[in-house]
Order: sequence, then structure tokens, then C-alpha cells
Amino acid sequence: MIKLAFTFSEAEAAMCLWEDCLRRCGNGEGDAVFDWLRCEEGAAAARQKCLELAEVVELSYDIAFADGYDDSFDWEFVPRWLDLAMEQTAEFREDHECWAINAGFQIAHEFKTKVQHG
Repeated sequence: MIKLAFTFSEAEAAMCLWEDCLRRCGNGEGDAVFDWLRCEEGAAAARQKCLELAEVVELSYDIAFADGYDDSFDWEFVPRWLDLAMEQTAEFREDHECWAINAGFQIAHEFKTKVQHG
């Protein structure tokens, strides 16, 4: 069943995902991201998928933030999150919540390592 009501935060997360999809299209990576989203129906279906994923990306971000992540959500976190989701498709599709938690910790770890090593 499709969720019909979204919080402002979920809508913002969905817009950030969509922006990153568009950025990737401009960089020639569009086919890969749209294939991953499984949107043979086109852009409208891809936007809907971004809405569906908003809750998952927010969970990952909350985990990462609690674990020390302190970089931007839209320009840093979301693109890395989408990279991880595309790399780990099978795990992602099996259990969104478990995957989201692990992704949050991984992104926080990468961020802290980057900060420590300048």
C-alpha cells in the first residue's frame, strides 16, 4: 500500500534523493540509478520511489548523526547513501530497516575517518 501522507522531513529527504538522481543524469550515471530504482515506467515512478525511500534514508541519517556524522544531508549524505544502496542491492531489498542502520553506521565511520585524516 502506498503511503498517502508524509512529514515535511520525509518530503525533504525525497526531494534530496530526487535531486541526486537528476545530478547523476547530468553526469551520465542516470541509467544506473533509474535501473536501480526499477523505474521502467519513467520519471514519475522514480519520483514515487524516492518518496518511498525517504523514511529509509532518514533512518540511516539519524543513526549516522547519533554516531558522529556532521556533514550536510543533501550534498554529502544522500549521494553516499544512494551509492551504498546501489552497491548493496540484494541486502537493501531484503530488509530496509536493518540495511539502513548498517549504512548509517558505515557513513558515520567514513565521515569520522575523513575528519581524522584531514
